[in-house]
Amino acid sequence: MRKILTALMFVMGFSVAHANDIYIQQIGTGNGLDLNITQDGVNNVMGTTGAKVILSGANHTWTVSQIGGANVIAAQIRGNTYTGTWAITGSSNNILFKCDSAAANKCETATGNITINGNSSDIDILIGESTDSASATLNLTIDGDANVFNADIDGTSAVVTVSLDNQLSAGSDKVTMNLTIDGNGDSQGHTVILDHTGDGTIDITQSGVNDAIVSIIASGTGHDIDIVQSD
Repeated sequence: MRKILTALMFVMGFSVAHANDIYIQQIGTGNGLDLNITQDGVNNVMGTTGAKVILSGANHTWTVSQIGGANVIAAQIRGNTYTGTWAITGSSNNILFKCDSAAANKCETATGNITINGNSSDIDILIGESTDSASATLNLTIDGDANVFNADIDGTSAVVTVSLDNQLSAGSDKVTMNLTIDGNGDSQGHTVILDHTGDGTIDITQSGVNDAIVSIIASGTGHDIDIVQSD
């Protein structure tokens, strides 16, 4: 793992347990973290519900790569600005990402680029957590069977682009997607773009004043799609 830390009055607690476990907790309000993590093997863990990855401050940039089965991520950003690129390869992934969780400075600008290749993943992404973020951009690509994706974005001008492909083989298991975006859309409004190949259950809920756009391309059989928009 390579990490570059550029912060004033910045202290990070770092510990590694077993072969592929990483736990990080930043103490203080340091800014400008450039964090690069690569885990290669089975049972990769980057934080858990009991020993999480928690970082405060602003202007964080993460690059995370996990290769192998049974990947786990439990991470929290407690700051203003976050940019992340995640690449997860393997099945039975369990991912929980929060930005921002119970912090004084809410997640004002969040950008996430996440690619997952594998089956039976459970992905939960929460941005803003009931307090508006100024801008949220999420690009998610999931290839594999029986994956479940849940996202809740509270803020203005959210743009979410999702590509789902679970038609990798005959008789592949369905995917499940639940996406909720609320908060005023600002002049730009909220936008959801979904490209789904295969079959599955899709629920999209958008609320807030100003424009709300949902664009879906679905190919395959057995889609169950529900869209709710309100202002």
